[in-house]
Amino acid sequence: KVLNDFIYVLVAAQYYTTPGVTEGNIGVIKLDSNLNLVNQFSFNSDPGIEEMPVDMGLDQWGNVYVIGWAERPATGRDFVFIKLDQNLNFIFSKYNSSPGNYSDEPSEIAVEANGVCNIVGTRNSLAKGSQIAVFKYWGNGILLWQKNYDIRSNQALLDLGKYVAFDPVNSD
Repeated sequence: KVLNDFIYVLVAAQYYTTPGVTEGNIGVIKLDSNLNLVNQFSFNSDPGIEEMPVDMGLDQWGNVYVIGWAERPATGRDFVFIKLDQNLNFIFSKYNSSPGNYSDEPSEIAVEANGVCNIVGTRNSLAKGSQIAVFKYWGNGILLWQKNYDIRSNQALLDLGKYVAFDPVNSD
């Protein structure tokens, strides 16, 4: 992503903490127009937790919004939503998980100029299989709304939410 002659790069760092245990960090680096490192950020919620970045977006003030997943022991793979300021200082992280210990993964984020974030991905449950999950968060991290969709109602099929966009004219 590029904003005001800065380039923002979303990175993943995975490593083994002990044999057979993978840990991962979500990272963002900020480069100037000459590709010199300006700043960097790394997120690891807890030791032994694997996190993976998926997508990011910027608002008009240069705040950075990152989505990814975190593999947590009690709830499985969950959505993680992170906000950083223009200098890559951490502001907040939010988790979103389906009931039970199932794999939930975001796919894409569309950030509006005012910082409202539209997120799409996939949620899983025993009863419904995978569902398309759509979220809208205010720029302060408050969940505005969340909706799950089945392509075929009441059938446990593989439904994947892949891409999201918004209409800047109507803010839809």
